Amino acid sequence: MIGLIPEVDELTDEEGFDDIETLASSIRDTSRGSRDFYFDVKNKITAVKWNDNKCVTLATNFDIMEPLTSVSRCEKEKAGKNEIEQPCLVNNYNKTWVV
Repeated sequence: MIGLIPEVDELTDEEGFDDIETLASSIRDTSRGSRDFYFDVKNKITAVKWNDNKCVTLATNFDIMEPLTSVSRCEKEKAGKNEIEQPCLVNNYNKTWVV
């Protein structure tokens, strides 16, 4: 699993991806827990952008986005925790790499 955003020129319409800048700006302005993804049919790569406190971008050639899992997050505006949905590949990445 790749935890870094690929270079913009690597994700082109010819390869099955839309412009990464469009993806980045559209999800940045959405609520916490929102997500967007692209699937490159030719190379069988899924790229997911998920909005937590900040946007998280992952690309994988073996994991999937669904099923979504429910995770608890603290909200500054609200006293207590809020449940949001997290893509499966983000959850699997956290289980594997976070100590």
